[in-house]
Amino acid sequence: MRKEIFPTDRGWVGALISSRGLVALLLPERDISRLRKKLLFLERKIKLQLETELEASGGGWIFSLRKDLKRYWKGEKVDFSIYPCDWKRVTSFQKKVWKVVHKIPYGKVYTYQWVAKKIGHPQSYRAVGQALARNPLLLVVPCHRVISSNGSLGGFSMGRWWKKELLLLEKASLSVPRKSLGKFSIFGRKDRKRSRDLPL
Repeated sequence: MRKEIFPTDRGWVGALISSRGLVALLLPERDISRLRKKLLFLERKIKLQLETELEASGGGWIFSLRKDLKRYWKGEKVDFSIYPCDWKRVTSFQKKVWKVVHKIPYGKVYTYQWVAKKIGHPQSYRAVGQALARNPLLLVVPCHRVISSNGSLGGFSMGRWWKKELLLLEKASLSVPRKSLGKFSIFGRKDRKRSRDLPL
């Protein structure tokens, strides 16, 4: 098991990496000691064992991740779906949900119900929300791009403030019915006019 800390314009970003890929990616912290404590806590929480095959985790893509994190926090469009993820320690349902959300493009917003339909369980949108609440791969599995069907933000493990910040940073375009956008408070009227409907 390997810990990495990357500098960005918004602070220090931490990652946990196994031989199979990313296990966790945290949002920026100004205080690096606080970030180290979070990484240690998360490592213990998900009960990861130290691995000896660290070289198998691929130093090349870790270097690229470092650069892409810097670009992302400067407001540049970045595709984090290219990075390998370690799904070994998650449930089969979480894996289905996370793999769908993993593919949501930069700046696009979909709903919990849409994700539920994509995995073949259209009535399980609440379970989808619970699965995303346990997502440790923030940005790589971009759960901030999933909102409620009524246009409200929905939950986020790091708090709704961060969810709003990430969507603003990406200049996210809505993919929910226009009539429900009044509750999605980060968008003004001009944004609503430009929004496209998504068949839910």
